[in-house]
Amino acid sequence: MYGEYLSKITTMVKRNNGSSDEAKDVFQEAIIIIFRRAKESDFELTQSFYAYLYAVSRFLWLRQLKKKHREEVSLDATLSPEADQDIVKDIEDREQKKLFRDKLESLGKECKQLLKQFFEGIPLKQIAAELNYTENYVKKKKFNCKEELVKRIRADQRFKELQ
Repeated sequence: MYGEYLSKITTMVKRNNGSSDEAKDVFQEAIIIIFRRAKESDFELTQSFYAYLYAVSRFLWLRQLKKKHREEVSLDATLSPEADQDIVKDIEDREQKKLFRDKLESLGKECKQLLKQFFEGIPLKQIAAELNYTENYVKKKKFNCKEELVKRIRADQRFKELQ
């Protein structure tokens, strides 16, 4: 794949104010996205692999340009809008999850532990017993921790870009 497609992706990135190193990063990230998407049971490739790879790479580069310049940019459209919609959704989902994980990790130890257990579906009663707190205290603490998590997510520039 590298031998056959990397030069084409590099050309696209360079034509749009990028470098060879940035093109390699975009290419690698695109391969990872396609691999993850291909593992899903509902995935069906309805175009050539190269067309899909190019579309994923194009949207990754477009996203990177937006972050770099904080302004609207556009690349020439060369693929169908239908293919682009799935790719955009995949990229946005991945970025939303990364933002969530980053902000969850930035919380204090107790909040992080409590929320991780809560998100794993562990009952509050069990969490309270494990942390040696009353169930009512855990409910209140969970509420406060979730509020802090939401506040941190909304304050992050990435959240504004994903809107």
